[in-house]
Parts: sequence; structure tokens; C-alpha cells
Amino acid sequence: MKLESFLAKPAINVSIRTILAILGGYSLSAALSLLLASFAGLDGRESEVFIRMIFFISYTVTIIWTFSVNSERKIITQMCLLNVLLWLAVLLTGEA
Repeated sequence: MKLESFLAKPAINVSIRTILAILGGYSLSAALSLLLASFAGLDGRESEVFIRMIFFISYTVTIIWTFSVNSERKIITQMCLLNVLLWLAVLLTGEA
């Protein structure tokens, strides 16, 4: 069985996107929340609320975005690239 025909099955397609949305979306949202919180300049409780609010919004948008793209390769590439860039930015700002 070729890889192309294996990935063409709807159940496999949905499974890949679900795993990508859950794991990749969580990682992306965490990195984005930490990065934005480092630039917000908030302290204590305000910072916690800000991080949680940004995380919730970005995680929801990421899940919707994962299922809205037509190509599996395109969404995998975009998700991996965004995760690498955001986590690199978090590490460079020293917030990790």
C-alpha cells in the first residue's frame, strides 16, 4: 500500500489532524502565551490571567485552523514551522 493511498483515507486524515491539533496546538499556544506575556510587562496575578486568556483563545483558533486547511502536508509544515519559530523566540527572550 502506498503512502498516498494510506493518507487518502478519511479516518486517517481526521486522526492526523486531531493529533496535530491537540499536540501541536497546545505547544503553539503555550509558546505564544509565554512570548506575549514577556512583552506585556504584567506581574503576579495579572500575568497569570493574561497567559491563560491568550492560551485559551490561541488554542481554540489553532484547532479551527488545523481543520480548515485543505492539505495535510501544508498544515503539518505550517504547524511545525510556527512551533519552531515561536519556541525559538521564547528561548531567545529567556522566558522558558
